[in-house]
Amino acid sequence: MDNKSIVQGFFAVMNEDGPEAAARQFGTPDMVWWTPGGGEIQGQLAALSALIDKHFDVQGITLTIEGVTAEGDRVAVEARSEGRLRNGSRYANRYHWLFLLRDGKITVAREYNDTAHVNAVLGPALAGAA
Repeated sequence: MDNKSIVQGFFAVMNEDGPEAAARQFGTPDMVWWTPGGGEIQGQLAALSALIDKHFDVQGITLTIEGVTAEGDRVAVEARSEGRLRNGSRYANRYHWLFLLRDGKITVAREYNDTAHVNAVLGPALAGAA
């Protein structure tokens, strides 16, 4: 399987079974998953999956790949998300991901997104959960 297909598989599993399952199946044991504002979150993927289950409707969040560029061990992905929170708010973010791979596994996933949208939509839901 080429690197582009590995990353596409990562997104398919993430949509079906969540981020923890995707990292487990496609990542190295020492995979680093980085997000703006969150830093390295690989140790928090179970909590992220729980947050999605708690605050989103039964469909969760769907990530749709809009473009992929692969060169050597680097794969860049443009994607968008769609989801509805249980409070009725719509979550629709845009992403750029950079993946670094080694021996058919993801070693680094850098997830760039609109943090203002994250705070505006998820912030009130999370504040109400405290």
